[in-house]
Amino acid sequence: MNRACLALFLSLGCTSKAADSGSSSWTGEGFDSGTPAQSVRVATFNLEWLTADPTEGDMRRNEVDHAMIVDLIESFDPDLITLQEVEGDAALAHLPFGNHWSWAVGDTGWSQNVVVLWRSDRVSVTNIREITLPNTDGAEKEPHVVEVSASGLDFTFVGVHHAAFTDADSSRNRLDQATELVDWLADTLPDTVSGTAADHIVVAGDFNDTLDALNDGYPSLDAFTDAGFTFATEAASEGTHVDYDSVIDHIVLSAAMASRWNEAEGCHVVPHDRTSPWSDYEGGYRNTQNISDHRPVWVDLVVNDTEPAR
Repeated sequence: MNRACLALFLSLGCTSKAADSGSSSWTGEGFDSGTPAQSVRVATFNLEWLTADPTEGDMRRNEVDHAMIVDLIESFDPDLITLQEVEGDAALAHLPFGNHWSWAVGDTGWSQNVVVLWRSDRVSVTNIREITLPNTDGAEKEPHVVEVSASGLDFTFVGVHHAAFTDADSSRNRLDQATELVDWLADTLPDTVSGTAADHIVVAGDFNDTLDALNDGYPSLDAFTDAGFTFATEAASEGTHVDYDSVIDHIVLSAAMASRWNEAEGCHVVPHDRTSPWSDYEGGYRNTQNISDHRPVWVDLVVNDTEPAR
């Protein structure tokens, strides 16, 4: 992998500052799914700058492209997913999600915010907020945090989008973001979320770093592994970034949540760029694959004593 090239072309992203201070959200009507689920499917997907005006920017789209994004997400059927690089509510409104979906859009990411999107007929999401980390600024997206209840399993879900590029300043910023988030999870979460086990944590998003570190001097993902987290994406068989086939989008599990993940089932990456119909549809803005330069990533987590089954 050419790290210099990857540094130039990795998607830029800004963080979100939503929640208690006022991130916007939409809640669908919701449906009763009937039988309790045996697993919860969590995912992450960087949309390569979904803009409010789809004819502006480098990634231009039309209604066909927007419909294919939703079709792709529906195809792997997540219960809970974080999206990155969404300009805001007006951008997300272009995606024709059904009423069984609800979402919260962050607002600290400038024109590229972090979103938490969930199936309101399957999971309950509360306490939506963006948290402020000490060493980030207005151009960096803050973590978007929610509390999730899924068939009796309660956990904290954090959507992130860390700094891109491999120069020293960017790499140091990314390391700061990871370290400070781990510190916040360890020190603050147990004091602010009553009734939820502090170790039930899932962090997902575009970390803009690989497990072996894009910049050897700033191995940002070590902050999580040193704290006992498991990178489910270590089991991924595909790269999560299309152009460079690198794994920079991750799903990270605390010890309690890792015990609910069946490693034998792996971590799933959806290669939409070479899978019909998403790779070769007609009628889009460029009449070719125009979904994202990232691929969706998902895992299943057991919510009760039975094996996962969907």
